[in-house]
Amino acid sequence: MTENPISAVEKARRQFSEAGLPFPPVPASLAEKLAKISDWYYSTNPDITEKGELALFELLQRDTLPDYALLAQVGHGINSWAIRCTIVFRPLVLLLEYPWGGALMDNEYEATSMRKRFDAAAKLIDAVQQARADGRLGAHDYFVVIDNSLIGSQWLKLKVPSDTHPLKMQWTTSDDVLADVLTAL
Repeated sequence: MTENPISAVEKARRQFSEAGLPFPPVPASLAEKLAKISDWYYSTNPDITEKGELALFELLQRDTLPDYALLAQVGHGINSWAIRCTIVFRPLVLLLEYPWGGALMDNEYEATSMRKRFDAAAKLIDAVQQARADGRLGAHDYFVVIDNSLIGSQWLKLKVPSDTHPLKMQWTTSDDVLADVLTAL
């Protein structure tokens, strides 16, 4: 009897769980499309992953950015490591990056902090989808949210397509970016 192969999302869930990490709030429709690219690297669209986040902003500017998810451990050296989670679930673009995996980090503390941030991100995903459904966000309105405890957090509401590149627009910085965007809805 042949066993069913384990899906990439199940491998990712296992990998996160075995490391003591919460699983990121990837919507089910995206989670089922995840593919394992390499160890600690999962994506629904390897083409976007390969081109990097700058390409993501260019696709957003032209209003051609597909729904997309990326889960990865990124970094270098002995202590510069993080979990990166990119979720594009229109009309929301979430770029989350939290420290974890460095030899000198309190990884248990970082995992607890990450759990709280992922819970807040899940609420934001649901709230933005509801805002689109009830007409508070138009067909071309987007929220772009960067929650990065290493370099800072900021958000932007924009209409696409746009003549201005999102990185050249006025972003709002925030100490609690996920809660601030929930309030802005």
